[in-house]
Amino acid sequence: MRRFRILVLLAVTLAMLGTATVCWAVDLTSGNRIDEGVWYKPTYLPSVDAAIGTLRNLGGRKAFCAWNGYTDGLDVNVDAFGLRVRGVMVATGSQYVANNGGYWVGNKYVPVIGGGFQQTKTEAEETAVVDFPKVSSVLVWHYPNLDRDNKWGVDIDHTDRKEVVAYRMPTLEIAREFADAVATLAVAAGSSLETYDGASIQRNAAKNAKLLKKLKWTADSGIVVFDVAPGSPAAAAKLQKDDILIEANGVVLRDQNQYRRLIKDTLGDKPEAKFDLKIVRAGVQLPLTMTLANFNSGAAAVQKPGQPAVVAPAKPSLGVDLAALTADEAKAAGVPGGLKIISLKPDGVAAKSQLKANDILLALNGKPTPDAEALRQILAAEQPKQFKIWRDGGEKMIEVVQSF
Repeated sequence: MRRFRILVLLAVTLAMLGTATVCWAVDLTSGNRIDEGVWYKPTYLPSVDAAIGTLRNLGGRKAFCAWNGYTDGLDVNVDAFGLRVRGVMVATGSQYVANNGGYWVGNKYVPVIGGGFQQTKTEAEETAVVDFPKVSSVLVWHYPNLDRDNKWGVDIDHTDRKEVVAYRMPTLEIAREFADAVATLAVAAGSSLETYDGASIQRNAAKNAKLLKKLKWTADSGIVVFDVAPGSPAAAAKLQKDDILIEANGVVLRDQNQYRRLIKDTLGDKPEAKFDLKIVRAGVQLPLTMTLANFNSGAAAVQKPGQPAVVAPAKPSLGVDLAALTADEAKAAGVPGGLKIISLKPDGVAAKSQLKANDILLALNGKPTPDAEALRQILAAEQPKQFKIWRDGGEKMIEVVQSF
């Protein structure tokens, strides 16, 4: 299992006589749980106040909970330094309480055996605390086979802890909203976030060695990919489950920590960087190229408490209604995927750039646009400069005539 949960559980039994029957929440550490990584890149909110307000609003709606899901008396406390969530679960049950007695008939005692059930109440408490100045990563996950609500989650790593602080939510949209607010507060507090490539790789050295043996890789290097998030840079680079990463930019890879450090050092302060990967797939070595956008780009623009607000000029609308191509549509068009333009607004950037209905948007600024989320991430990070489209059976490059 990828992670441990930071939980503080306090059980207080309020009625102790007899044997109590209590309904507890099932522990969510089952080895059969499916954890699916979700491609997510932070979109920073404009200010610390906006991020704090977002988390308070979500907490007021009980739109998230700590890992075990205790929401009775949910208490959410957040400021520029940390997020503190306390949840309580109240469970009721019953216990049998004996009430034995008797009476005298002359000089003979007649015993009476009796009793009844009494209601019991048990409370369990959990707390989940995030220390914004020490956050190292914010990741979004999906747990499709949980037997309860809130099947989406956000995991938060710290530089000084082995445990992951985990929260759960009912929808992907809320998970992203929550994660954006946490990421904003983390970078405003001085944290540098790990840039995620979308490949889930084994952290535990012993488990990684076991997987390498299973895949019949005998070298003393390499790390196994056990999941690739759709729409991620790793997916765009064609990484697959059970690939073995053996080199990145000429560096032999031996463990997950080394790989993550290499990504961080290569990116530095650059907005993005290219990584030449060497992998082993089914015993065959293959070269791949992956481009990563720096998760910390744009962090400096977050307005901190006491700073004057920076008013950005309004951004004109791209002005298009889009729909992701189905697999059949992509196959018929002869393209790997993209966004079909359904309609355009006359005053939008797309219309002024001479895009047309039924054009297929393949890329923006050289970055693939397989779905709406990919396009959103590009627009959040940079100004549109060039469209790559499919029209009349061929690719066309169209320069943007009005930038954001």
